[in-house]
Amino acid sequence: MKPIEVTHQLWVETWSGLRTRGAGKHEAACIWSGKRSPGGDIVHSVTFLDDLPGVHAGERYHQLSRVTINALFELLRARHEMIVADIHTHPGDWVDLSPTDAEHPIEFRRGLPAMIIPNFAKFAPALDGLGLHEYLGDGAWRRLDSEELGQTLKIGS
Repeated sequence: MKPIEVTHQLWVETWSGLRTRGAGKHEAACIWSGKRSPGGDIVHSVTFLDDLPGVHAGERYHQLSRVTINALFELLRARHEMIVADIHTHPGDWVDLSPTDAEHPIEFRRGLPAMIIPNFAKFAPALDGLGLHEYLGDGAWRRLDSEELGQTLKIGS
């Protein structure tokens, strides 16, 4: 998987925003957007899906309506950005993709990263405690091992 560069400020904004929106009771989700290139992606923005219309969240699910998806893509077009990664929380420390997660990514793009932050993001997540998954196409995913995760997710200053 190609590298993803995100500033430390956006990293903190991401997990703290997910923690706030999930309130320790349900999943919360966001996307990172920015510029994608063959050599690596650069994150410019975080958009919390819970802030868009038509989102329904429960302890173990997060559903987006067509209205939500349309609002998200309108926002991205206005910013001249593309989705870099799909991110959401899970209860507990399980960070694999659920069957629902695997079947319903934010977009069906080979190479799409999907990141799971454990414990509803109640704590600052350690990188080795995250689940980072790559969409391979045709409904298939693979989870990056800890070495690949460290080489892929680049949190800068």
